Amino acid sequence: MRKNKKVFILILILALTVLIIASIYYYIGIISPTGAPPPPGAPLEGVAPPSELVKGEILPNIPEEMRVGIKERIKVDITEKFKENLIEEKFKDKIKEIYIGTTMEVRLEGNNFEIKKLNNPIQLILKGKETQWNWDVIPLKSGNQLLSLIVSIVITLPDDIKEKKDYYLFDNPVKVKPNLIYSAQTFIGNYWPHFVAMLVGLFAKEIFNKIKNIKKVKRLYIKKP
Repeated sequence: MRKNKKVFILILILALTVLIIASIYYYIGIISPTGAPPPPGAPLEGVAPPSELVKGEILPNIPEEMRVGIKERIKVDITEKFKENLIEEKFKDKIKEIYIGTTMEVRLEGNNFEIKKLNNPIQLILKGKETQWNWDVIPLKSGNQLLSLIVSIVITLPDDIKEKKDYYLFDNPVKVKPNLIYSAQTFIGNYWPHFVAMLVGLFAKEIFNKIKNIKKVKRLYIKKP
């Protein structure tokens, strides 16, 4: 009974150690910010709009705060002019003026994020219509992170040659909050073979000690006159 109690205590200590290490592993992200992002919204340096482009607007719906391991849908809309009566008040100050073409591409990139695109990154811009891009995004690390929107325009060159040109870069700082449960699950998922090996080793040692004790008892019994 005492030895079984010792094994139980060792397993409990191991579980608590895993949770403590996972907490430290996760909260490190809070004290390691990525630094101040560059100012967004300006066309990329050295890029002049060709005559076939017109002025339009872009509305990126990127949250300022997210939580590690929690999936969020991020949307970006582009059109010539948004109808203000159809836009929620909290999003109106996020609308930015850009040049648009008949065919455009929008990409979402960011370190420490799992990003899944949900539609074709290259789409047609129809007159009087809004074109939308969607991504499912899961933050992987807490702290000050950065999500970048790269807006490209497909330009028609002489001889009907199509060329894609990156025109705008929008850097969006995101404060990612920690998630202890997700952190522990990720930590255990990455290192579970080591824990299993450690537990097997503990049980093997316990069985070996029991067999050794049984043999000692047998020897003492045989030696008795």
